[in-house]
Amino acid sequence: GGGGGGGGGGGVLVGSVLCAGLACLDQQLLQASEPSSREAIAPFSGCVVQAGGSAPNTATALRALGCGASVLSVLGSDLHGDELARQLAGEGVDTSLLVRRSDVSTSLAVLPVFEGGGRGCWVDLSANNLLTPDVVLGAMRAPGAAARLACVRALHVGYPHLLRGLQGPALLQLLEAAAEAVEAASGEAPIVSLDVNGATLGAAADADGVIGPALGKVDLLHANFEEACHISGRAAGSL
Repeated sequence: GGGGGGGGGGGVLVGSVLCAGLACLDQQLLQASEPSSREAIAPFSGCVVQAGGSAPNTATALRALGCGASVLSVLGSDLHGDELARQLAGEGVDTSLLVRRSDVSTSLAVLPVFEGGGRGCWVDLSANNLLTPDVVLGAMRAPGAAARLACVRALHVGYPHLLRGLQGPALLQLLEAAAEAVEAASGEAPIVSLDVNGATLGAAADADGVIGPALGKVDLLHANFEEACHISGRAAGSL
């Protein structure tokens, strides 16, 4: 469920984290050969299917650390969505805030993991394109949601550069209103974190304005080194 998880021995982790944003079902093609051309047959050895995307990955990692976590995203009413939700629940992640839609397919990512190192990524964003402030806030304000939000102490939003409905002013609107909803339910203002790691699509210095308007509402920003340099306007060689 979405309650706080108990830590072992050294203390207790109090509260939970609401993870909103990109969610997909990952198909990892193991020991894949790189194709010699676009039409070449490229073998691989084994396939692993698992919940993926920033929101599920963050939530499952938090659960492994003993912290309560829930996921808020949009999934299709299809087999891929069923499997993604099943895997999250199996890890102890609260899935009660997931939005299921019959008019769209669950996002699917195909990830060839090359035998020589590195990987490729083909993704159908599908249901993630429906994520907007209204959809996210609608799930947070649905009957029964307040009880789930009462234990939330942190709000995490993942991969806005891949979420066309949660960019720029829309991202700012979401962070402000979602934090207010959590505070109304829990009595405490949540920590707000934003994950852009590896998913900025090369947006130097946030030239596209995806996250710039919302940065003032962010307490923790997860970015790789190059992205952190771009966002801060610093040259990598100067650090």
